[in-house]
Amino acid sequence: HRDLHSFPTRRSSDLVCDPKDANRQKEATRLGAKDVLLRPLSESQLESVIRRHLGTANDDAEMASEDLESLGEDEFFLSVSPAMQQLRAQAELLAQADVPVLILGEPGSGKGTVARLIHQKSVHSGFKFLRVNCAEMPADLLEIELFGRENGSSNGSVKALGKLEMGQRGTILLDEITEMPLALQLRILKVLHERQFVRSGEAKPVDVDVRILAASSDKLDQALAEKRLNPDLYYRLSAFTVNVPPLRQRKEEIKILLRYLMHKLAKYYGLAPREFTQSALDACQNHSWLGNLKELETFVKRYLIAGDEELSLTDLEVGSVGENHRSQANVTGNSREELEAAPDGAIPKSLKSMIQSVRWETERNAIAAALEKTGWNRKAAARLLGVSYRTDRKSVV
Repeated sequence: HRDLHSFPTRRSSDLVCDPKDANRQKEATRLGAKDVLLRPLSESQLESVIRRHLGTANDDAEMASEDLESLGEDEFFLSVSPAMQQLRAQAELLAQADVPVLILGEPGSGKGTVARLIHQKSVHSGFKFLRVNCAEMPADLLEIELFGRENGSSNGSVKALGKLEMGQRGTILLDEITEMPLALQLRILKVLHERQFVRSGEAKPVDVDVRILAASSDKLDQALAEKRLNPDLYYRLSAFTVNVPPLRQRKEEIKILLRYLMHKLAKYYGLAPREFTQSALDACQNHSWLGNLKELETFVKRYLIAGDEELSLTDLEVGSVGENHRSQANVTGNSREELEAAPDGAIPKSLKSMIQSVRWETERNAIAAALEKTGWNRKAAARLLGVSYRTDRKSVV
């Protein structure tokens, strides 16, 4: 209840931050402090903090709404849009029956989150939820990851358990199932049929009591045609299928996601959250988000750390489809007149723009395709394109 004017006014010499104070401020923020004030306090600074956190209280209340459901391990399910509300109802229904489920969607759209939601709503929720990305390791390591192995030693055998045993009575998600070698797909199919498997080098079968979910960002008809997916496994999994819509089809979530990710990343990096300007919000609403939630998180991270709105918005195409079509139509309509009027040997400005636009669009399409193929992994995309990671990062971010 002390009057604000009783606080001493900060002198100009106090504006030089002691390194110890900076470290304490960063550590306090990392531990969950909403803001940190250093003494002596100035009236304007204190008033600013009070105003900011009076607004933040409303934000936090909205963040804690029933639409934002915590799933543990820093994951959440957001059901603001009609599409995600329908998906949540579908997941709740599938959680009641102990059947395999196939979850489909673009890279970064939240397939793993949907799998965790099914797990949380099921009778398996009190046990482990394990995730194996079949695209991240070669066949021999993936076999060990799933089924374990026996290591011979002078004192006998030392058993290394696989995820199928570690997840007993819980749930296991086989992510990017089409990247699993066909031989292992057959073994998974046998697990689904017989609820047991035989480890390599052993004769005794191992009983399995785990619910198996699978996910893929592939076009499954193409994977079947290319014989990257076993048909019997597909039919067993696809009896119950969930399709996760991309972020561009649930834009009602973008504002909430931006605010949530900003607070999450600010806490992680020990920084004060930044407010999004209206131009930034508009740009985000109009962006196509080919990388879905992963791309959105990358954007928020850049916005938070760089603190340069213009730099952060470089890769967001505001109304990209409509504007590109209009600009290309204008260039095409004017190019003949400018070409006829241009001096010999000179290239009209609009023609230069058209050539540059086509080149840039081609590069963007190639990068987007590589990112989608690699699950928005920039290093892997750079290797696929045969360019350096730094070049790929500059082109995308």
